[in-house]
Amino acid sequence: MKKYFLIFFLLSIAFISWFSRHTVKTTLAKQILQKYKPDNGDHIVFLGSSLTDAGVNSVLLNSIIGNTPTNLQAFNLSLAEMSGDEYYYLIIKNWILKQGLPKAIILEIRSYPFPTKKSAFKLEGRGIATDLTLSELMDYTDYKHISGGFPGILNSFNFFLHKHSFLYHNRLHIQWKIRERLGRLLSPGKSKNPYGMADNAFETMQKNYSRTANSHLHIPRDIITPDRYLPDIINLSENYKFKLIFFRPPFPPGENISRESESYVKYQAQLQHLLDSLGIIYWDLSKPDNEIPWEYSDRIHLNQNSAARLTEILGDSLNTLFNKLKFDVQSD
Repeated sequence: MKKYFLIFFLLSIAFISWFSRHTVKTTLAKQILQKYKPDNGDHIVFLGSSLTDAGVNSVLLNSIIGNTPTNLQAFNLSLAEMSGDEYYYLIIKNWILKQGLPKAIILEIRSYPFPTKKSAFKLEGRGIATDLTLSELMDYTDYKHISGGFPGILNSFNFFLHKHSFLYHNRLHIQWKIRERLGRLLSPGKSKNPYGMADNAFETMQKNYSRTANSHLHIPRDIITPDRYLPDIINLSENYKFKLIFFRPPFPPGENISRESESYVKYQAQLQHLLDSLGIIYWDLSKPDNEIPWEYSDRIHLNQNSAARLTEILGDSLNTLFNKLKFDVQSD
């Protein structure tokens, strides 16, 4: 009996190890980051959520900025699971700058960026996404930094297991993959659009946003309270000499109510003043529908036609910016 149990135990470990190694190679976060393979030419990088993923067409953008005197190549490394201040900082520091030096990095911002953190950082605070991606992007020094100091013995041990135990690091992903495959077997005919939005997503989102607008629009007295990632990212841009650009994508329809609020207008003015004082370029394309009639494929993501228009606007802005920078350098 013990012999069979031992054989079963060893076979189980072998299967789990094979399954995890087979599936982890196909994680979306890794696929997105591995697209960044710059050659020796000048290039730019977009980092953001699914809004930028859906809204910026890299192929079209390369046709706009690649066949001009600017001669740039664009990489869009945007993904919802990798959007956020700590991701931007770690991806720039430990992935982008180790594989190539871009001319510019364009960061998507949404809502009210860079608030003061109200709680301690947790390695698995966002489930599978954090479990798989964040620990791969940082060493222990980074972990201490984003934790705001010594994270404690148990958290340090947890981080050690993430870095050095393949099975431990990928356990949530393995569970998710198993659930995904079982779900596919149970409902083989089920289909979704690319971002899994419901058919009535517009109406649902607008109703929910209207009910919670007041709480969402509350801003502390000290409106601009940058956390440590903003100066970290700025320091990286200054030390490595790449241009830092902040980009606000078009607002989803139900969020236009926030753009019209007095608090948001005040926030935008102070944010613009802060970024101007830091020498950071800020492109705000969150226009209401009556100014630029953006069209959406679901409740928040631009459809193909509007994504092409957004990409053309960004391409023209990039050409104008880098032509000016090149002219300024030649004049000096």
